[in-house]
Amino acid sequence: MLSGTIYVCVTGLDLFKQHFYGDKYYPFPAVLYPLNMAYDIVYGEPDKPFFGGIAAFRINTSSDHEVFEHQGVVEYHRPGQDIEVDLRGQHYHTAVVYEFVLCSAVVIALSLLVLWHVRMISYGETNIEVYINRKEVDRLKKLGLVYTNPYHYGFLRNWQHFFGLGNGRTFARNVLFPSTHLPPGNGLTYSRAQNRREKEIENKGLMLL
Repeated sequence: MLSGTIYVCVTGLDLFKQHFYGDKYYPFPAVLYPLNMAYDIVYGEPDKPFFGGIAAFRINTSSDHEVFEHQGVVEYHRPGQDIEVDLRGQHYHTAVVYEFVLCSAVVIALSLLVLWHVRMISYGETNIEVYINRKEVDRLKKLGLVYTNPYHYGFLRNWQHFFGLGNGRTFARNVLFPSTHLPPGNGLTYSRAQNRREKEIENKGLMLL
């Protein structure tokens, strides 16, 4: 969904600029339309608002020979001549602006959601565990103790655990391509990071012996 909305915003940006800005001046990049609208409210012309681009009720052409095609009729217009647009053109104009505004808002929301999940995976937490761990940190801090997330293996190991890698599994073969490998654990209980470290230390000690 994120890639789809980004695609719509990128491919529809030029059309959005035509329909939303028209020939108005905007100091910020076109995608920052809230800032441009705020600038227009303060410094713009009150009789020439945004959302009045090429499909407004009356359109003033600027080229010598501009072609206006609607419902199979092609007409040539001279500079300064107004073009009458019917209700269908108005709906198209509204749809273009609405689509870009909606998709750009979804891009921002989903990007923030992706960053939040990246943060949780990197720290080995779920949504609920974020608040549980914060509460435990504050509680043990008052007792002079330091709380450690028992499921935090470290940045790299957390991502390996998330993708179910290890034991011969690779990212290219088991993640990028379809795979039937099962995730670690049984879905209800998972091994703790402390237990894993203790086991690694024990195995290392046996190897030294």
